[in-house]
Amino acid sequence: QKKKKKKDHHLPSVFTVFSLHMGQSLSLSNLSPEEILRLQNETGFNQGQIKRLYQRFQRLDRNRSGTITAEDLMSIPELALNPLADRIIKVLDKNNTADSVDVSINFEQFLKSLSVFLPSKQYVGPKPPDDAKVKQRLMDKVSFVFQIYDFKNDGFIDEDELFCVLKMMVSTDVDDELLRFIVSQTIKEADGDGDNKISLQEFAQILQKTDMENRMTIRF
Repeated sequence: QKKKKKKDHHLPSVFTVFSLHMGQSLSLSNLSPEEILRLQNETGFNQGQIKRLYQRFQRLDRNRSGTITAEDLMSIPELALNPLADRIIKVLDKNNTADSVDVSINFEQFLKSLSVFLPSKQYVGPKPPDDAKVKQRLMDKVSFVFQIYDFKNDGFIDEDELFCVLKMMVSTDVDDELLRFIVSQTIKEADGDGDNKISLQEFAQILQKTDMENRMTIRF
């Protein structure tokens, strides 16, 4: 129970980082109508959302390089204050590997990363998504959170990884022995196949009773 309380305390700040201060149009967009249409089809964002996020991206791209770095992202106060900031940035950087250091995210990558936070039933085409598509979008939300824990990028969360995340999130007055006990109990309860680690499917089962749609949705 104590572990769940600590984790829930920080999840909203993970999910709302990019919803803040989108602002109004500051300049004409450099995106062509063809580019906007393609990005609509590939991400599910509508035209207005794409333009607003493009303006946000341009403000973050302080060097006007066409990409944003970890340093640029850390200029967002809500992200900089988050104890899991480094992990969030790693997940947003779709080109990263477990041992990569440099972060470089172009606008298309930025947009596709943030599309996970769209309402599962949002659509820009002639008809709404079917049940299978909605279910997949919900699973994408679960997967995003899972990747924050999956330091090794191997598709599993083991005891060391879970311990590291909890260590980042809890106050310093919680000793390591208690954290290790919480980790051990959590793994034991979630591990359905006895391999002493948590798979994405097992992680999804943990979150079944969580309102992922609302917790993982941003109104862009």
